[in-house]
Amino acid sequence: MIDLVPVGKKIIFGTASGVSFNGDIALCSDEVSVQWEKALDSIENSIKYLKLIPEKERQLSSLLGDIQVVRRKTPPFPMAPAYYYSLANLIGKLGMSRTVSRPTLLPSLEHLQVAITGSMGDEITLTPEGHISVPSHSPVWVIYNFIKENEQSAVDLQQKYRKNKLEAEQLMESVKEDYKLKSLGVDMSVSYDQVITCCKNLLVCNDSIRYMLEGVNLVIAPYFAIMSDGDMYIMWDWVNDL
Repeated sequence: MIDLVPVGKKIIFGTASGVSFNGDIALCSDEVSVQWEKALDSIENSIKYLKLIPEKERQLSSLLGDIQVVRRKTPPFPMAPAYYYSLANLIGKLGMSRTVSRPTLLPSLEHLQVAITGSMGDEITLTPEGHISVPSHSPVWVIYNFIKENEQSAVDLQQKYRKNKLEAEQLMESVKEDYKLKSLGVDMSVSYDQVITCCKNLLVCNDSIRYMLEGVNLVIAPYFAIMSDGDMYIMWDWVNDL
């Protein structure tokens, strides 16, 4: 079955099988190998959508005042065909709604970022990164109003995210050197705020903790675990009782 995976593609496990919008090969952990093989057999068709997605993102940006179209950074990641049709659906609605005024607080919205989702139960929200998360089924007037009402909040969140990212990276480097770790990583579900909390706790620990973690591959995560290869996962909000 591994022969069906194109060279250079990464395999991830998720809630659906196919090719994600990032180009990764996704396999649903609830499915059996026969279903995986069927999904892998259709990879080439899914990869065709990957080549079409950037143009759809550019079209959407143009219809929304040159807003930056970004892709969500945390799972679940949509499959490429589903993401393509979500973009196409939203573009179609925006193109037919010329009578609805675009937000006019600024001549351009290129300083804002929008991420499109296809989940029917979702509502338009602001993410911690400052992205405006828009379900493709959203009515056009709701999208415009949300952007107009939350423009400054989105900018503020973007600035906070960049500040926290820089602080987290600096703290991680300090922890790695202080503990003489082999590596220090972060689970994709952990925010920079949480990384900062964890690193600050680690930097005030006593020497016995440092000795135990020396030479370890450490990952900041939402849980504690020790993997078969020796990698250690530490909960981001752990409390030092030693």
